Amino acid sequence: MIRVGLLPDEHVYSAFIRERMLSGQMHINTKRFFEINDIVYHQMHSQLPLNKDLLSIIRKMALSPEQILHTQLAHTPVSLWLLSTPLCGAEYTMPNHNALAGINIDKRWRFCPQCVAADKALHGVSYWHSAHHLCGAKICPIHDQILHTHDELKVLPFTLPHHWLDSAEPMTLQPWEVAWQPFIYRVDKTIKADPLWPNRVKVQIRRYLDCESQLPLKQSERTRFDQLARQMTQDLGQECMAGLFSSQRLGRSRQTNIIWATLSGQVNSAKIRHPLFWLAIIFWLRNELSECQHLL
Repeated sequence: MIRVGLLPDEHVYSAFIRERMLSGQMHINTKRFFEINDIVYHQMHSQLPLNKDLLSIIRKMALSPEQILHTQLAHTPVSLWLLSTPLCGAEYTMPNHNALAGINIDKRWRFCPQCVAADKALHGVSYWHSAHHLCGAKICPIHDQILHTHDELKVLPFTLPHHWLDSAEPMTLQPWEVAWQPFIYRVDKTIKADPLWPNRVKVQIRRYLDCESQLPLKQSERTRFDQLARQMTQDLGQECMAGLFSSQRLGRSRQTNIIWATLSGQVNSAKIRHPLFWLAIIFWLRNELSECQHLL
């Protein structure tokens, strides 16, 4: 189905859009376009790389299992999900309806105006970059420029970045997010180069927090974890925690203990978590863990 070649760091959905444009099918009703191409109609979200809808498009590329995994890593923000599950690849999908529950980061599609100009000069077309859609990314790692977005880009219409140059606006950057930008890109680069790093860093986190015992952890540990959560909030700042998780906003009657939810293995905490839970803990402990020294 998708015959256009994926460009460097191009998100799979971007190639899907270019395929529709180049095939002369833009005049067809969108739902009908999905139907005649034998793809389930769905909205295109920027940060749900493990949902079955996106995987169905990748499978239309007639790739081998190894090529599918490579395509996921190189052309979606899936690398970070290796922190949540070792099952990245064709065997594992995650439904859209619960994947982003409680996640407070901006989920709109975004682009770098300098990338738009450079991509059009080099490739003749602008396209949506996968790296721009890592959790909390707001600065282009190539041009060090604030990314631009628009409220109508909460889901992606069949458009490319150059269509938004006149209407999109720069994203706002909070003080705590300055340190998050290089952090998130370095984590992505680390996992792509070494897919086993997530396993090692998680083992080190459990050792550092003294929770290596068999899961689930005993409920009696909860008091200690509540203390750890307060320390995490004090170290990172309330603005950072609220910027990452909706449950951490001031005034919320019940705040999720991010560390307990991630590490305890309790029944209500055993489901696959969004990688932001692990990323927040790594961000907090990055100065303390030997596995994270290259992230500083």
